[in-house]
Amino acid sequence: MTTNYVRGASASSADSRAEIVGLLSRHGASDVRCISEQRRTAIVFSSGDRQFRLLLTGPAGFPDETDDSGREKAARRRWHTLALLVKAKLEAVNADIVTFEEEFLAYTLLPNGRTVYENTHQAILRAYAADSSLPL
Repeated sequence: MTTNYVRGASASSADSRAEIVGLLSRHGASDVRCISEQRRTAIVFSSGDRQFRLLLTGPAGFPDETDDSGREKAARRRWHTLALLVKAKLEAVNADIVTFEEEFLAYTLLPNGRTVYENTHQAILRAYAADSSLPL
């Protein structure tokens, strides 16, 4: 009898957080921290002279009937997926497909405390709404 095992399916949220911290640290990030408040957790870290913030929010609209085990399962899945994302980004950096700065640009913290994504998202939406033709 064989048992199908998907890596991460049973890993705890804490295991995935530790994996993310380890991955970032091994790739030169410093001061890697997880900061949680309410249904949001920020992973903040520094690399070179830049600071970065990855934000993980809780799943929207948990049904009232979702029990604690359902919540933990959803949290494990989200943390595992974030660990996979960070791992893929760092693999692309290692393969010289992109630079660290390119791959993590959206998460770069600016002096105003917002990320590049938070600072530019609305302007990009407005630009596309004003002119949807793209030069190729």
